[in-house]
Amino acid sequence: MVVEKMPTYNGDETGNEFKKYIKQNLRYPIYAEKKKIEGIVWVNVIIDVNGKIKNPIIIRPVITDLNIEAIRVLSESSAWKPGYHKKTPVNVSYVFPITFKLER
Repeated sequence: MVVEKMPTYNGDETGNEFKKYIKQNLRYPIYAEKKKIEGIVWVNVIIDVNGKIKNPIIIRPVITDLNIEAIRVLSESSAWKPGYHKKTPVNVSYVFPITFKLER
């Protein structure tokens, strides 16, 4: 389904505010850090009519520790402004790439 107005995080339509939230709140799992495991976990979520992230589903996993952390950081985000269609709030499916990269 196509919606007229996509959800926004903190009123930012560019996605930069949500990227900033992820960067500030993502915790690299100890096991993955010790083993130098990097990757991108792709997570499908629903941003519901109340702006809450619901039903996270890993669609492209890396390893369990990274997958769990990706779900945690998404699930704990503050509410979004929901998507709208014909002036009615609607559930919107989103896919987020959560990147785990070690600093060198």
